[in-house]
Amino acid sequence: MNGWEFVSGVIAAIAWPSVVLITGLLFKEQLKAILSAFGKLFDDRVEEASLGRDGAKVKRYRDELQRDLADAQDAFPATSEAIVPDSDASPFFQEVAALADINPAAAIASAAARLEVALRDLLAGKLPEADRLTLSRLINAGAREGLLTGSEAQAAQYLAHLRNTAVHTNVATKSEALEFATLAYRVAAGARLELGQVSVDGRDPL
Repeated sequence: MNGWEFVSGVIAAIAWPSVVLITGLLFKEQLKAILSAFGKLFDDRVEEASLGRDGAKVKRYRDELQRDLADAQDAFPATSEAIVPDSDASPFFQEVAALADINPAAAIASAAARLEVALRDLLAGKLPEADRLTLSRLINAGAREGLLTGSEAQAAQYLAHLRNTAVHTNVATKSEALEFATLAYRVAAGARLELGQVSVDGRDPL
């Protein structure tokens, strides 16, 4: 290789990098804008995919919650004799309604906790271990001890599952929280009626 061929080779080797470098310096702002646009497009696509997954998850939770509520209503349908809370006179219902305005999931959790306390109190004299039982086990025990009818126990189990979904997903609405509270109230009223602790005059059973 003579000197001329060597020089030509060196020039050829650095020509394209030099062109790229010079172009980058001359069109720096334009390149930044192009790269920024590509980055935003990528971020938007990632966000859309994330929102799509989150939307599908929320819909699944909503469907599950609505199904539990409908099943509870079907298991324990209201009748003309049903004991329901008086929205104007019931401290329990007023408390739940006020909480549902702020956080429906918290209102559901509060109503479920009141139902759990009521069942534990009613079973205390029959089952020494009642204070250690979960809501679901308290419901089963209440059915075994004759405090809850089959329909009341079935509805209460749906409510227990609904409580878990609502608390862990925060997708419940105010109207669902109020319906949950009404059903919990009716279950507790039925249990107390078995022990003669509440009459059909609408006194709070929770």
